[in-house]
Amino acid sequence: QSLQKSLPLGALLSARDGSLWWGSVSTLLQWKEGKLMPSSSSMAGLRGDSVRCLQEDRDHGLWIGTRDGRLLLLRDDVLTAFTNGLPGGMFTALAQQSDGTLWIGSYGGGLGRVKNGAGTVFGRGQGLRSDLIRALCLDSQATLWIGTEGGGLSCVTDGALRSFGVQQGIGDDTILQILEDNDGDLWLGTYRGIFHIFRRDLQALLAGRVSQLYPHMFSR
Repeated sequence: QSLQKSLPLGALLSARDGSLWWGSVSTLLQWKEGKLMPSSSSMAGLRGDSVRCLQEDRDHGLWIGTRDGRLLLLRDDVLTAFTNGLPGGMFTALAQQSDGTLWIGSYGGGLGRVKNGAGTVFGRGQGLRSDLIRALCLDSQATLWIGTEGGGLSCVTDGALRSFGVQQGIGDDTILQILEDNDGDLWLGTYRGIFHIFRRDLQALLAGRVSQLYPHMFSR
């Protein structure tokens, strides 16, 4: 309770080892095996910045995205900053592919990708309808789904970036959260409620067999 009062949450991550990470202003903490772990001495590197998103590295370590648009890797109690070719603005979401490629969602700077140490930024010129990214979801078929504010739902599949909005039946042009269920279907959290889209319908849309989706909507 004292932690809850003093440390407003900025990001939460349930790790593979069963521990829970959470970040706030200048702070990253870990709850493991029923106790709070000592703060890492390297956390001084946050310097008043706020942790906004977290992602476990595929091999070892923890990726940290911050309010000030910084990308950090915590590994073996060492905090390393990456600055090459990153998007601007606050970082809002992180997702990592099996080959180590890291995707970064930013609020105002579009979509970032760090691959083999080099960064690339994708924005309106590359197919996004909005540079305000609210959510990322890497699904079981290695498709990256991107929830934007005002630009609907985008995806990166087979090397191409495509976007869909209310015109295609997405339901809302602001997507706050994206989850995949055990059947491969997508669930979208929006200001208008929750939308459930079947995988087969998404595949048909991507293949050009249909031009309109008819998701199930859950509201009050």
